[in-house]
Amino acid sequence: MGKQRTEGNWRPVVAILLLAPVLGDCLTGATPPLDVVLWPPGAVLLIALYGCGALLCREIAFRRGLGLRGLCLLGAAYAVFEEALVDRFWLSARPSSDGGLGHYSEVWHTNVLLATNLTVFHVAVSIVSTIVLVELLFPGHRERAYLTPRGVAVTVGVFLVVPLLLSGQYSVQPLPQLICAGGLVIGLVMLGVRSPARPSLWESDARPAPARRWVAPIAFVAAAANMVLMGLSDTSVVWPVTFLAVLAPVAAGVLLIRGRVSGPVFGRDGLRVVTGFVGWYCLLAVGVGLAGRLDVTVTGIGVAWLLWRVRRRIGGLDHGLAPGGSPYSAGAAGAGGAGEEASRSWRRRSRDRRFRATGGSER
Repeated sequence: MGKQRTEGNWRPVVAILLLAPVLGDCLTGATPPLDVVLWPPGAVLLIALYGCGALLCREIAFRRGLGLRGLCLLGAAYAVFEEALVDRFWLSARPSSDGGLGHYSEVWHTNVLLATNLTVFHVAVSIVSTIVLVELLFPGHRERAYLTPRGVAVTVGVFLVVPLLLSGQYSVQPLPQLICAGGLVIGLVMLGVRSPARPSLWESDARPAPARRWVAPIAFVAAAANMVLMGLSDTSVVWPVTFLAVLAPVAAGVLLIRGRVSGPVFGRDGLRVVTGFVGWYCLLAVGVGLAGRLDVTVTGIGVAWLLWRVRRRIGGLDHGLAPGGSPYSAGAAGAGGAGEEASRSWRRRSRDRRFRATGGSER
């Protein structure tokens, strides 16, 4: 685990608090950005829910020294909390005109297809993509906790209380389903914090990796196919078939990407995966916005610009992780000298770039 320093961390904290609602909600048009600007309580709700949720996932993962698997489990716990306990989207038979699926795939008053797909989305976009982008934007803070213990306590309080107060969901019905959802949140958190801290999926070592140009397109196609196949819910296809069809592109994308990358999560490989997933929603936002919500179009273009800027910022570097370490600990215990060397190399190259950019005037 990295050093427990928190000085000067307000910039990455603010970045997570603002970026998570943009990626997880505004980019999809679920809450148009202009509506958030014109209704301040809505902005407070999104920051408290999405922002504090992503910030807590990052802090828990950092402090526990978790790998990508643990972070994804925490993201899944966040998804259940939001969609089942706060929004109650899992438990509502909303029509398709209101973003729901009606009674399609409903089991025990729970929409199985919607619950599963929303969990995948929040893990990939709301949590993991947000954290990856912020870590790449602020690499100097990578080995630090963002919050003090008091800051963690305040964030937990805001995350648990504010969304429940502002969402207007004061009913405890259906009680059995809500109790099970709460138990699922606790179970996923426990699994996440106990997950082995080892490289998995898109993380393996700290060495520079050759360009893998197909990683982003694979992630893009997987996200696009996942959403397009959700349209089967409006047909006569039985829901178990739709369920398998919708998840198939995601599973195939994970397997294909896993076999093609070996660089760190917070490096070029991780950015490629994020660019593919988020890039699809950027394109979708532009299309939706042109149909009448230009603020959504502007959001899509803005996020696409951010992805481009992050890519330019990290340049040709692909360092920052120790072999076998967590995504937050280039010099973690047990990583050996290679992790320290990778971290030193990354800082040295960063200094060289700043030196050249200032014309040799930087001391």
